[in-house]
Amino acid sequence: MAISERTAPWWQRVVPVTGLVLGALALAALVVPGFRHQLALSASHRTDAYVELYFARTPAGTQQVCTTSGGRADVRFAVTSHLAGEEDLAYDVTVGDEERSGTVTVRPGASSVVLESLPRPSGPYDVRVQLFGSDQQLQAHCPGARS
Repeated sequence: MAISERTAPWWQRVVPVTGLVLGALALAALVVPGFRHQLALSASHRTDAYVELYFARTPAGTQQVCTTSGGRADVRFAVTSHLAGEEDLAYDVTVGDEERSGTVTVRPGASSVVLESLPRPSGPYDVRVQLFGSDQQLQAHCPGARS
């Protein structure tokens, strides 16, 4: 007489696996702050406060990053706010080795355009705009002055 093997009922396989998955999620929620934040956003349907940083368009409607006037490099950038209230945000603009810091006031749902003019290097140069308080920055490489 042969002994027949019985497979375990489906629920005896599913319940332990489901328990392990739920345990891993609970452990991730306890240990990883970013996971907790995303879980809270998903469960509550709250909007996440953030700002957008981008190279702004010129009055003509074009987006030119490497613009110059009178031996100076013009850096035009915009910050659009998706924050709960009005805030002053610090920024830093670098053209080659020259650096300038400032603040821009942003209002919820509105964009603020900033124009900084710094000395233009004679050769190719890099433009960098960094917004403090967030890990956002813009970078562009510009050709040097034409001879």
